[in-house]
Amino acid sequence: MLSLTDMENASLSKIIRDDLSFPLQFDTVNEDFKDFKTAISRVVESNLNLLNEIPLPKNWELEALKKFFKSQIKSDLEKDVLFEKSVEMSKYAKNMYESMDLYFKEIFDYYEQREKELSLDMFCVSKMFLNSDLPMPFLRSIEDSMLAEKDYIEICVKKIRQERLSLLRYRNNRTKFQSV
Repeated sequence: MLSLTDMENASLSKIIRDDLSFPLQFDTVNEDFKDFKTAISRVVESNLNLLNEIPLPKNWELEALKKFFKSQIKSDLEKDVLFEKSVEMSKYAKNMYESMDLYFKEIFDYYEQREKELSLDMFCVSKMFLNSDLPMPFLRSIEDSMLAEKDYIEICVKKIRQERLSLLRYRNNRTKFQSV
């Protein structure tokens, strides 16, 4: 029997916190379970489709064979810890590739927007210069600085595209992916 002090030391804060975080955990577990079941059904289906491609002896019934293999493959996959782990890892890998693509898309969109703004700025500066009494070297220095920034952006985008391509090229090769 627990004493009153032992009961007070029980993780009451954890119990209180669980009621807040339980729905989030439940949704994640539910999604993982659905992913696992979906992966099992895909593997079973692709294996059963193989039976349609091979000639069977005349005394074997295709439907009975499919039923047997369906139950056998399904039970083997449900017991296979490595298969379960591979489904989990593929979800993380998919998220990583999506995040990587989103990251590069945001970078390219930002630089594209910045180049458009620089082009508009050059147009506005030229327009202001024509309406002013400023000397020509003023316009040249401003346009040179803006063109230098545009060139810098082009160099950065070219380098980032090369990095993105090397990551995409080596993403299935773990040792090279880690070295890049």
